[in-house]
Amino acid sequence: FAKADVHADEVYMTVANEAMRQQLHGFSPHQLAIMVWAFATAGIRSDLFYKAVADEAMRRQLRGFKPQNLSNMVWAFAKADVHVAMLYKAVTIEAMQQELRVFNPQELANIVWAFAKAGVHDEQFYEAVANEAVQRQLHGFDPQNLGNMTWAFATMGVRLDRFYEAVADEAVRQELRGFSPQHLANIVWAFAKVGVYSKELYEAVADEAVRQQLRGFKPQELINIVWAFATVGVRADKLYVAVADAAVRQQLRGFNHQNLANMVWAHAVANIHHEALFEAFYQILSQPLVVTGFSKEQLSSIHQWLIWLELENNLPDNKLSLLGVIRYQCQEAIQDCSVHTSKLQCNVGAILADVHPGFEEEFIDSRTSYSIDLALNSLRIAVEVDGPSHFITWLGNKSSKTMNGATFFKHRLLIAAGWKVINLAYYEWDVLPDTHQKKEYLEDLLYKIGNK
Repeated sequence: FAKADVHADEVYMTVANEAMRQQLHGFSPHQLAIMVWAFATAGIRSDLFYKAVADEAMRRQLRGFKPQNLSNMVWAFAKADVHVAMLYKAVTIEAMQQELRVFNPQELANIVWAFAKAGVHDEQFYEAVANEAVQRQLHGFDPQNLGNMTWAFATMGVRLDRFYEAVADEAVRQELRGFSPQHLANIVWAFAKVGVYSKELYEAVADEAVRQQLRGFKPQELINIVWAFATVGVRADKLYVAVADAAVRQQLRGFNHQNLANMVWAHAVANIHHEALFEAFYQILSQPLVVTGFSKEQLSSIHQWLIWLELENNLPDNKLSLLGVIRYQCQEAIQDCSVHTSKLQCNVGAILADVHPGFEEEFIDSRTSYSIDLALNSLRIAVEVDGPSHFITWLGNKSSKTMNGATFFKHRLLIAAGWKVINLAYYEWDVLPDTHQKKEYLEDLLYKIGNK
């Protein structure tokens, strides 16, 4: 029934009730796994049945469960959004005891995808799977496996550069053959999410997406791609224009609030003004009560888009003023979202106070509403203290780091608002051995920016 895509809810529930009546006695590990796989594939939700299967599997301590059974079972539970923490933990232990080398690529991909979807935090297991895949040089891993694994690792914050580098090399080697829109979007989204960049991969994805004229790309996939490119700070003008054109052709139908906020933010970061996209989104923002549908993070992204339009595109203030309440809500949102004082910033601030008194911490700029880490308002000098999360690592050249899109965008807008901006990178600060050299470093930065 599941493979034939036949919808027969009553049949599934009859099977579930009978299996539970028999207390699942006599069902082999393969039969238990294939039943929940069939239920999940057919979209049948029966929490009691899933829990009964989980309890029975754990009662048996997963004895007799082969890699395919383990993979199918956790995939089914994650697909159905039924999360049994003890089962996931048991599968982790069993998989490691059986040794990951006996699992085929799809089984490994399905397990980490399921764990990530269920929010299972087990960095040691994720890294073990990633290392196993790299050790195999990704042989046998198809585009779906690669897409699901990179999505899973990025979702759970697993940063293993060797794995991402191997995925980039393999995708480029295959010339992206067999990669669906979802695979392409998932992979570049994952790379951006963990802060790594492959020039060859991103160029190949941009070229392939434009070549396909974005046919088959769903709204979420369009947004994931432009968000990924903007986040790593990559220029791909044809791609951005193509995505905007596609969104406008669809009259923004199918784009949720998160999609819309991410899309205009990405185009602003890339400095791509698309008049038709602007008009379409402007009309949405002009609707009464539209603000209630956006979260604070989304309103913050929209605010940055509006400030970009004003400062870098010279949009008349009278047009912005027509947005009324939503413009005020966006301004409030970015002030609520942007304040975060790190230990690094506190350390820099303490030494800077000795070098040049008068700098204020988390100063709110009236023009952009950005919170500036350390600001000397009288001289319009802004010091932004940038930790690791502000940078993108270039795969294949670990010593090469560039500011990510959001950081460079803030740098641009502050300059447009009349500030002299110093971006102090953590990797330059951390190598300074003592307070004396850190003071000299700050004095040199202030001297240089003061003479600009």
